Amino acid sequence: MSSTSASDPLDTCGACAGVSPQTPGIVTNRAGLSSISYRVGTQPLFKESMQARLGTLPELRTRDPGDFTLGLIDAWASVADVLGFYQERIANESFLRTATERRSLAGLAELVGYVPQPGVAASTWLAFTMMQAPGTPGSPSTSVDIPAGTRVQSIPLPGGLPQTFETIETVPARVEWNAFRPSLSVTQTVDADTTDVLLSGVSTGLKPGDSVVVAPSEPGSRPVLRTVSGVTPMAAEQQTRITLRPAISGAPVPAPAPPPPHRLRPLIALESLRVDTVPLHIASTFAAPRNWSFVTQQVLASKAPFIARADDLHILGWRLGLKLTHLFRTLAAWTPPVAPSVYALRTKASLFGYNAPDPRSLPATTTTAYKDDISTGGDWQPPADALVPLLDAIYPRIAPGGDAAPSFAALRWSDSQGDHWVVANVDGVAEHGIAKYTMSGKVTQLRLSVVGQSDSGPVSLTYPNFSSYRGAALQAESEALPLARLPNDDPLPAGSQIDLDTWVDGLYAGQRLIVTGELADSPGNHASEMVQIQSVEHAIGADGGTTLTLVSALTQAYVRKTVTINGNVTAATHGSTVSEVLGSGNASVPSQRFTLRQAPLTYVSAATPSGVASTLALRVNGVRWSEVHDFYGRGPGDRVYVARLNDDGSTSLGFGDGVNGARPATGTENIVASYRKGIGAVGNVAAGQLTLLQTRPLGVQGVINPTPATGGTDAETADDIRTNAALGLSTLGRIVSLQDYEDFARAFGGIAKALATWTWHGQTRGVFLTVAGIDGAEVESDGAVFGHLLSAIGDSAEPGVPVRLCSYRRGAFTFSANLMVDPARDMDAVLAAAQQAARDAFSFARRSFGQAVTRSEIIALLQGVPGVVAVQVSALRRTDTALFVAAARLAVLRENAQIDAALPQVGADASVLAAELLTLDPRPLDLVATWAEAPP
Repeated sequence: MSSTSASDPLDTCGACAGVSPQTPGIVTNRAGLSSISYRVGTQPLFKESMQARLGTLPELRTRDPGDFTLGLIDAWASVADVLGFYQERIANESFLRTATERRSLAGLAELVGYVPQPGVAASTWLAFTMMQAPGTPGSPSTSVDIPAGTRVQSIPLPGGLPQTFETIETVPARVEWNAFRPSLSVTQTVDADTTDVLLSGVSTGLKPGDSVVVAPSEPGSRPVLRTVSGVTPMAAEQQTRITLRPAISGAPVPAPAPPPPHRLRPLIALESLRVDTVPLHIASTFAAPRNWSFVTQQVLASKAPFIARADDLHILGWRLGLKLTHLFRTLAAWTPPVAPSVYALRTKASLFGYNAPDPRSLPATTTTAYKDDISTGGDWQPPADALVPLLDAIYPRIAPGGDAAPSFAALRWSDSQGDHWVVANVDGVAEHGIAKYTMSGKVTQLRLSVVGQSDSGPVSLTYPNFSSYRGAALQAESEALPLARLPNDDPLPAGSQIDLDTWVDGLYAGQRLIVTGELADSPGNHASEMVQIQSVEHAIGADGGTTLTLVSALTQAYVRKTVTINGNVTAATHGSTVSEVLGSGNASVPSQRFTLRQAPLTYVSAATPSGVASTLALRVNGVRWSEVHDFYGRGPGDRVYVARLNDDGSTSLGFGDGVNGARPATGTENIVASYRKGIGAVGNVAAGQLTLLQTRPLGVQGVINPTPATGGTDAETADDIRTNAALGLSTLGRIVSLQDYEDFARAFGGIAKALATWTWHGQTRGVFLTVAGIDGAEVESDGAVFGHLLSAIGDSAEPGVPVRLCSYRRGAFTFSANLMVDPARDMDAVLAAAQQAARDAFSFARRSFGQAVTRSEIIALLQGVPGVVAVQVSALRRTDTALFVAAARLAVLRENAQIDAALPQVGADASVLAAELLTLDPRPLDLVATWAEAPP
């Protein structure tokens, strides 16, 4: 090539230009570039190279650009330039690092067996409200099935579009499961020293001075006699508050013996009856306390035989004649314990002979006739057993009691030691005539027994003298005054048990519930969460009640009176079902292809290595074909197809060529597809948005999603494919090393980041996996992605290695900085660029678990913003702690050189805390800009 320029004034004809070829040029690229250079020349170089070869044509001496030959050279140089450009683009699209087109990246990934994620449909829980349809048989306890495929649509937010969800399972629902509540009251306990008692009802018939028997709650405690000092009816609450005087000392009675044990049959077979009724939910086991005795049990109806094991059921109370829906007609099975209560003594009587004349004032002839009844002191001899009293008249309302309804009597007397009393059971009542103490008449004779006999046998009491007998009085005809239940103002704790205020029939193990209420630690804020029943215990008692044991504990504590529980809960996922005819099969055409008319195809979270499963069901001539990854190893008779996501969001289906995979049979419109459409982050609707029933099963009144829909992710972008394509090669479908756990989780649909660390499960070393959802979303423990990921890991990992999965902990920070700006720049534009640079650098996508934030990192970042001359970071602090809130109120700025993000760590209760990821607080940064020097 000549060194003489074409503009040289000595070069008048231009014949010296292009004396040497310039193409093809040498292409070199260093490693690690985001794009490569692959052009062998440009238009000027191609033109120069062609002109250099014109020397072989001696007749062509001109180099005038207007010459036709040179014009043709110029045109072909342009063609070569265009070809070179596209050659470079093709070369870039041939490498994973440099490719920019999604189609290229998808093709490259497919070479190593990786199919780009098509996205995941969001999932949520739907709570249905049921109603008793007019004219339909049944009751609120009648179950109605909510079928799979029930369609619900969301109310869109401004600027949004409605999203459709469908239930994925059939569940039974009942009216009585719409909104039951936890127990809002607690059982009132009384003891010997109780001074205030709250009774149910306002017609107690008590007045100050009356005596009552208080039956304490403590096992083995005897009833005590108390005197009423005040009675306050409360009509609004339908309760009565009574005040009791302190108790006087009772008679010395030996301590009671423990109740004798009763042997129970270990197995009680109950005969099954077959009836034409709805299926019954019958508990697999029943049981009773050890000191109760089984008597009889009549079964109304059951669909299959069952055996009741007598040592499993927890009976919390008792009620005679209880009618149990669908199961028992009568239940008279155990000797019930006496519930704690207060008993009014309605009858007061004197003892026979209380008004007998003093024998010392009687004639000798009279006393001689009664000499056996006179003591050595000259007075009458008191009865030998005070527990067999003779009352002074007939008292027909005094009756003996039983185990279920005890009858109490209180005997009071005085002696030189003071006043005494004893509370006894009325075991027998007899009426007869008597002549004694020079008196005769009809009397009521009672047979009493002290509550709780001693180890040495029945207790007996005697009067010290007849004077004590004369002053003795007996109060009987006890009437139970039930204790009112006290309001339970304690929060519903974050525990694994929920006590309900009523008997809720039909609840079963595995049933899902939605618990909704005001947060106890955040007044005014309401939340909902899904829990699952592990076991159900019913209380057979006057107050009824049901206790639910949960599979996993509640995560929040709630204000009890605001809590409602819905049992008509089912899972739902984003997408609506459609059916369409794809076309006609032609067995003479290999590798037929069809495209679904509606997009996008729904993929739901599943326990597969990819984390997703298609909702597409493809049938040829009514026979379902299976989707496969590719046709490798498929035989000519295998009814399989391949589905691929196109760049426009549509899905194409490809059939085999008859060698690898079968061809669809020839027919007219014989290829039919049924699938769901709808996917992506648009399905992550907020709580309460899904309220529009598009299909209304019988008995369904309304629906809502108490919890937000989560897990919805869009199809992988080009950058996602570039990052994830090699993850499958890391594990090859098996999980062995710690890094394998991390890679497997990272490649799972709906997971954006993962960190695997070793931890200890007792004495066994296990894996603790911290995960984060797409765009920093939490992976809810009750969500589909969480459960399916655990299942998929269990299928692919080494057996016997414990694995715990937990969503990451979010951390947030902010900083303040002073920027010195180049006066040649627009200050506002520089500040905006600095804000954006910080948000990009400290976003979820750019940060890792446990990655700290340093002042030097911030300074280097801001210093790289065009227009920033100098940086001073004045404050660096967290914004996700109470310490920051307090400091902010006091305008205190904490200067930190570094903010650490926690890696998984063992908590105080031996639980493991997930790793933390620090991102920039979304609130505006405190950036102050000044000119580096005075602007001109």
